[in-house]
Amino acid sequence: MTEQRRTLDGTASAGSGSTVIGRASAQAERARLRYLALAQRQPLYGLPLSCLATYAARQGMLLSSAVAFRLFFWLLPVALVAAAVVAGLNSVNLGVAQRVTDTAGVTGVARDQMITALTSGERSWSLAALLGVFALLWATMLLRRSLILVNAHVWQARVVKTGYRQLLAAVLTFVGFVALMAFCARVVGLLDELLPGGVLIVVLAQAAVTSAGWILVIQQLPDRRKAWSDLLPGAVLFGVGLAVLHAVSRFYLPARVEHSTELYGSLGVAAVILVWLLFIGQLVVWSALVNVVWFDYRLGRELGEQGVESGVDAAVESGDDGAETREPQARER
Repeated sequence: MTEQRRTLDGTASAGSGSTVIGRASAQAERARLRYLALAQRQPLYGLPLSCLATYAARQGMLLSSAVAFRLFFWLLPVALVAAAVVAGLNSVNLGVAQRVTDTAGVTGVARDQMITALTSGERSWSLAALLGVFALLWATMLLRRSLILVNAHVWQARVVKTGYRQLLAAVLTFVGFVALMAFCARVVGLLDELLPGGVLIVVLAQAAVTSAGWILVIQQLPDRRKAWSDLLPGAVLFGVGLAVLHAVSRFYLPARVEHSTELYGSLGVAAVILVWLLFIGQLVVWSALVNVVWFDYRLGRELGEQGVESGVDAAVESGDDGAETREPQARER
């Protein structure tokens, strides 16, 4: 009897669980159908679906992975130049390397490795800086080429060959944007403790500065826009996303990096950096996707309004012509 009761109780609980799952799936299906109906009545509410469809059609994950790959190799000469500069300063003033690692928030095994590398490079820092600058310019041109191809693929735009002056201006613009982001990151660490509610205020300010800088960068990429304001939604998304990522990296990432270095050494640090670069690549792709979807939506509305206006004008003209032809006929009668 006891075993039969247990069997019956188990069957009843399984039946109730399947009933709950069935109700939840039915409610989700009804909500999905209501949202699709609303998106058909109001195309503005269907923009998220358009973004997802465009992301899948343009192979967004592949594009973001390509951007992350280029960003990783772009970081190598950046790290070389930074290490050379710090090593040169450390040869003049001892203890600079340790202060730099403390300011950057690097801890654990990664901190010890950075200090060892910086202090041991005092003799060859000038050669490393020279090679690093040339490597940085070359890596920046390759990264810019990747951004051009990604943006052109998302916008379905034609890639136009640029001259050397435009190429140099684009490279310098990107380097200036990165320098601006580094300056903002340093200022953020100083101001969030001084202002009441400083974290939120600083994140919003950093998002605004990043959005403005990103507009300057993507203005030089191929697209189908009519004005610079067509790039504003994607730039705001990129700025807010990068500010949030920086806030997470300041409060959450150092502990994860220290844990990864204790478990896996330098390989764990590289894995965390690659994941973070993939997030940045996703931001790059999604900023372009949002601009494309919003531009197509506005263009469709403009064409629809022009079609309605032209139809009304044609109807009015046809009505006037009909009235003019009816008047002579009435006079003849």
